[in-house]
Amino acid sequence: MVCPQVPSALWCCVPFPPAGSSELHIDYLLSLLPVSPSARCPPFWVSLCTILWHFDRLCNPDGDYTNDPPPGLLWHERSLSSSR
Repeated sequence: MVCPQVPSALWCCVPFPPAGSSELHIDYLLSLLPVSPSARCPPFWVSLCTILWHFDRLCNPDGDYTNDPPPGLLWHERSLSSSR
C-alpha cells in the first residue's frame, strides 16, 4: 500500500516488503534501518525521509517548510564521506 499523495518515483526507490507479508510498507522500511550509531545509511534513506516529509506536510498543511533542509541528507553525506 502506498500513499498516492507522495510522488510515485519515491516509492520506486525503496524496498518493498516480501510477497505475502502483512507488514505495512513504512514499518518494513523502518525495520531495515541499522541500529548501530556508527552504521552507514542505507541506500533508500533519503527517499524514505522524503516520503516521511511528504506525510508530515499532508498531516500538517499549515506548517512552515520553507527552511527545511533536504530530508535525510546529513546522514547520507556523513556515510559518503566515511566511505572514502
